[in-house]
Amino acid sequence: MRFCIQGIESAIEVLPGRPFVLAIDNKTLYSRVVQSLFSEEGECATEPYTCWSCDGKSIKPKGAAIVIPSPFCLPWDCKDISGSLYARIEALIMEDEGLRSEVETLARDLRVILQRAALSLRGDYEFKSEWDAKKYLKVFSFGYDADMHQPLFDSLISFFGAVEDACLEKPLVFVNFQSYFDGEKMRELFSRLLQSNMKVLFLECNWPFARVGDERILQIDQHFLEIER
Repeated sequence: MRFCIQGIESAIEVLPGRPFVLAIDNKTLYSRVVQSLFSEEGECATEPYTCWSCDGKSIKPKGAAIVIPSPFCLPWDCKDISGSLYARIEALIMEDEGLRSEVETLARDLRVILQRAALSLRGDYEFKSEWDAKKYLKVFSFGYDADMHQPLFDSLISFFGAVEDACLEKPLVFVNFQSYFDGEKMRELFSRLLQSNMKVLFLECNWPFARVGDERILQIDQHFLEIER
């Protein structure tokens, strides 16, 4: 996915397994860009922007990306992530004939038991739709068992694992994450991202770290000069 931001000449292209760092030294421009992406208002935002797919198709800004303000606000319950997870689990069930047969048998047994319970009622009742794995997972709030007491960095790595399990297509936009971790942790973080298929954009007000691998780093200095590092 590609972001084209009015105040920035270069396009921000977020690709799988190649994190993009946008480091804006000018705090006024930085705050405008962050505010705009949070607003999801696109061309009507404080710093107007547009979103594009890799094949050049325009994408509506509303819901185009998942913006995360800090590692303390990881969206474990995000519908985009859970929805993608449910779809993947359903696909895994359908691919395994033995597992699919077992699930269908259990689903039929459950329907029979519930219909038996309804026999004591005056009316006639029946199920209006077939059993659906995604609906079942959603109803019972199936999701990642996050440990909220683990260290912040470990929580972030666990979150990456959940995103990969879900095969999420949308990019993640992390805001000012370098403030929370030292150079060693950031190198470990980027090594992890470079080995994944995740689409990640870091919005930072500065970037003191050296390149780890094939990530892209675009720095915009106080005079709005754009520097590829």
